[in-house]
Amino acid sequence: MGLPREAAPAATTADGVRRRPRSRGVRRLVRAGALWDDSSIVRTPKASRPASAQPTTATAREIWELLLEMSRTHLKDYLAVTVSELDLSLPQAQALQLLDPGSPVPMRDLAVRLRCDASNITGIVDRLEARGLVERRAAPGDRRVKALAVTAKGVELRTVLVERLQRVPATVAELSEAEQRTLLGLLRRVASVRDADGGPVL
Repeated sequence: MGLPREAAPAATTADGVRRRPRSRGVRRLVRAGALWDDSSIVRTPKASRPASAQPTTATAREIWELLLEMSRTHLKDYLAVTVSELDLSLPQAQALQLLDPGSPVPMRDLAVRLRCDASNITGIVDRLEARGLVERRAAPGDRRVKALAVTAKGVELRTVLVERLQRVPATVAELSEAEQRTLLGLLRRVASVRDADGGPVL
């Protein structure tokens, strides 16, 4: 991503310890045109892919562990700080980024793009609408369907959000050009395999 369909509240146990609910099916990867998926979005079930038949080497395992660690800590913290500075939650920021200014999108289509249950999108949209960032409109050709349109205020905030998310961190910018090309080629290869078979990357 409970809360108004946006985040489940932390539960308090008998010993007074507050515990966050477990997340299900959360993918942690920043992709072109999409934000990191926050655990507060409820995912629709997805069939798992069997593990590779190739033997796992110690090097491959270390690469995978480093990618997971980067996703769970550095990436999560970077995105959390970025969106909180704009007074957005991660699901709200992702939804705002996915909405194309000038092209209203039916709520059910946005839910599909967010990979969350259609009923869970309401709370996210309610908060964006309350801030004047989006508005519900009758969809062209079918007034029974509500489509979401980004307002002028929403376009302004969305522009700032996208610009900040696209800033290259020093850890990447300081790599040599050759190192950047090598890293880009490897990441493209991993991403293309994931897109082809639908298996998890992160």
